[in-house]
Amino acid sequence: MRLLDPETFKDQPYVAGLNQGGHMIAGAAIFAGAFALLGGDWGLVLALVIPLVLEAWQYLARDAAGWDCVLDYFFWQIGATAWVLAVMMDDVSGFAILLPVWSVLIMGAVMAVFTIFKARSKGDL
Repeated sequence: MRLLDPETFKDQPYVAGLNQGGHMIAGAAIFAGAFALLGGDWGLVLALVIPLVLEAWQYLARDAAGWDCVLDYFFWQIGATAWVLAVMMDDVSGFAILLPVWSVLIMGAVMAVFTIFKARSKGDL
């Protein structure tokens, strides 16, 4: 089992939920990071394009199921939209806008640790 494999989370609903949570946090992080560095318009463009390119790559190069790519893209956009709305309502300020960036790092660490422990328990590592 490897991260980014289309079958990584098969028959593992808890981990699949973490994965979709990671997509939401990453979508928010893309928007928040681009917003902080480049401005709102670039934040919107990158939050739409980067996940689309990643999911197209999963579908075309990694043979992921089309429905899974659509579902993943939907979760990317939920996270991005939440932060777009927060910024539009002036509900975040200062360094709080970078909270999703820190959250994606934490989510990635949790998934990596889970993957390592699962591989070790199966004797793959």
